[in-house]
Amino acid sequence: MYIPVNISALATDRIRFRYLDHVTDRPWLLDFCKDDEATRFFFPMDDREQFCNHWLERDTMRREKYGATMYVIEDKASGEAVGMCGILVQDVDDREWLEIGYSLRREFWGRGYASEAAILAKNYIFEHDLSDLIISIIHPDNVSSQRVAQRNGMTRGHRTAFRDIPVDVWRIEKPKK
Repeated sequence: MYIPVNISALATDRIRFRYLDHVTDRPWLLDFCKDDEATRFFFPMDDREQFCNHWLERDTMRREKYGATMYVIEDKASGEAVGMCGILVQDVDDREWLEIGYSLRREFWGRGYASEAAILAKNYIFEHDLSDLIISIIHPDNVSSQRVAQRNGMTRGHRTAFRDIPVDVWRIEKPKK
């Protein structure tokens, strides 16, 4: 599945998406990868430097293979990277799905960035007919991400294992016209 994304269309009055720059973004991404609280629902490696390198490698692979990836959420006013939000192709239960994933740097939690970015990604997917169904893969204990999914109009679907970790598959269908 290849997802053509016009990244310049992914912006609101407050945020914009941009590609991850593997050189200039690496310092804050490494700090994020080392933050146990911010990554506690991830599947991180014990070596956080390796986890950061793995993140950058997956970014390159996703761009080349799928045309979509995790994008940097940039605050337009400050130019600061507040986290990541992506349109991802994920294999869940032996089926390819389009997922909206999001992760914020802890210092930006509670400011609405994740919800704003997730809604932006959902609207882009539906407006460009990229899929009629979108999911978000969320750990059952990750209440904050569940709230973001709810604000994005998603409902909790089934529980499954993703990378050997229990997750809930949240979902939303494109409204019928």
